[in-house]
Amino acid sequence: MKYPLFYPNIHKEDILKEINHTLSTRWIGEGPKVKVFEQKFGEFLGAQYPIAVNSCTSSLHLAYLLAGAKKGTEVIAPVFTCSATIHAIMHTGATPVFADIKDDFTIDPKDVARKITKKTVAIVAVDYGGKSCDYKELKKFGLPIIADKAQSLSYEKDADYNCFGFQAIKIMTTCDGGMLVTKTKSDCERGKRLRWFGIDRNKSFKEKNTREVAQSVDEVGYKYQMTDIDACFGLAALKHIKADLKYRQKLVDTYNKLLTDVDGVEVVDNSNSDNWLYTILVDNRNSFFDHMNKHEVEVSMAHARIDDVAVFNRHKNKCPNMDALESRYVCLPLNPKITVKDVEQICKIIKSI
Repeated sequence: MKYPLFYPNIHKEDILKEINHTLSTRWIGEGPKVKVFEQKFGEFLGAQYPIAVNSCTSSLHLAYLLAGAKKGTEVIAPVFTCSATIHAIMHTGATPVFADIKDDFTIDPKDVARKITKKTVAIVAVDYGGKSCDYKELKKFGLPIIADKAQSLSYEKDADYNCFGFQAIKIMTTCDGGMLVTKTKSDCERGKRLRWFGIDRNKSFKEKNTREVAQSVDEVGYKYQMTDIDACFGLAALKHIKADLKYRQKLVDTYNKLLTDVDGVEVVDNSNSDNWLYTILVDNRNSFFDHMNKHEVEVSMAHARIDDVAVFNRHKNKCPNMDALESRYVCLPLNPKITVKDVEQICKIIKSI
């Protein structure tokens, strides 16, 4: 496609410098560079307790566990999200309860209120396309809030857990990876133990003549750690992240200027967003897809409503606004390869329909 929907954000020169440095040491797995990346990312967010992991899915799983999700409990989640949000709930044994979305495709606090039960232990909110959810309203329910930030890069103080994703096509990438940010030191310490088999790596003893082995394991953990190679990509990205976010905003501003008040097109509210996706509503979506593809513009739905997925549809709930929107939304190209002139041409093609 001449105008791709996604494109990885790679700062090659800085990445190679970081990797060359790492390859001159003995650390390529989880080592000192992961700790530096945690520190630098925490400073970027203004957050105190970051935990680097191998994916946002892993960070979500750990957040659910820290929030108390287990068999017999429920976690309220938006009906519109990536399947990873829900897989991680089910890994804990908890049941997902799907809540409707607002017109901006973020979770609807009013519907959340209708779906809280005695079994509810947490609410997960997804910043669709980078758009911040209404966390102040969600906080009023008095339940742990998990912010699924796979599509955004802003820290939410009203959430108990912030889960970030650095998958290949996200705003910043470590090829694949994630970060869990907790609000308390105790959650951070437990999260780091769960990240590495439940081992407290600050406690150890010498076992006869063998190497030092950590043995302080009180619960079953996982192998969710990030590597120093991944951290190289992250540290390189952080040097450019403010400029990258500014560039994406420039593209969004151009789209907004050219598509507002166009007949047959409705721009989905993208205020207060980190702009991973640019979404519009159209009628006759299949015809729209055909027209755009013919002009080499890659467009997509990015996500489908999650309760239509076979493994999750036994949990289907009433979500009337999702019903109204599900056949109309379209995501347009928004990535570092796209220029302002490209956006102008894409809008011209849209207006030609």
